[in-house]
Amino acid sequence: MPHCESRTRMSISPFGFAAVISTLLAFQIGCIGSPAQADLSTEHPLESQSTRGLADAKLSLSGSALTRGNNDLVLDLTANSGSLPPTLTNVVAIMPAHGHSSTPEAVDSSGSEYQILQLPLFMSGAWQIQCDFTVGGSPDSVAFDVDVP
Repeated sequence: MPHCESRTRMSISPFGFAAVISTLLAFQIGCIGSPAQADLSTEHPLESQSTRGLADAKLSLSGSALTRGNNDLVLDLTANSGSLPPTLTNVVAIMPAHGHSSTPEAVDSSGSEYQILQLPLFMSGAWQIQCDFTVGGSPDSVAFDVDVP
């Protein structure tokens, strides 16, 4: 007599599948948190190399702490090739989760240092501060992920 294997087949409805996936995602977020956001503070500036590697960037906070509302920041851009200094062309803060964006009231420059004044981060949560610039006419950018309490 041949050996027969007994198999149980389980089916799940599309709604049940969505519930399982939602539960797993919620568990993952609860266990490991949302993607890492940097804590920008007076004592802790953020440093990054630009997307194309043309410059190093450091973002500092002018106030005592990053807050919901207007913030003053300092961006220091240093060209990696020793060529002309970078020229900042645009600053925008983006809140990817909600599709919000905002721009500073003003940007003042002093050499390679830029004062980003009154940047409105009007909601608590994850924001990305995107800074576009050129180095010797070549475009580049750098982004800093921050968490607004």
